[in-house]
Amino acid sequence: MRLLPPQLLDVGHPIGAGLLMVFTLAMSTVGFWAYGPLILKLLFDTKPLVTGYILAGEAVAWSIATMAASRVTPADDQW
Repeated sequence: MRLLPPQLLDVGHPIGAGLLMVFTLAMSTVGFWAYGPLILKLLFDTKPLVTGYILAGEAVAWSIATMAASRVTPADDQW
């Protein structure tokens, strides 16, 4: 039994394209979580609590965007 679908590396297939999008979006947000607090401190002299609120706000925004995108029907996919 396979853990991932066989179309995983086929970006021409909807499953492969969707999984590629998920993996690249996850990788792109790691940089801000790792270096964001340091950058905010050095550039804007933010307090640690404010930095935590900014990172929490990003997490909430991603969650809301995910819930909004999950309601898209196949008919709305073309738009």
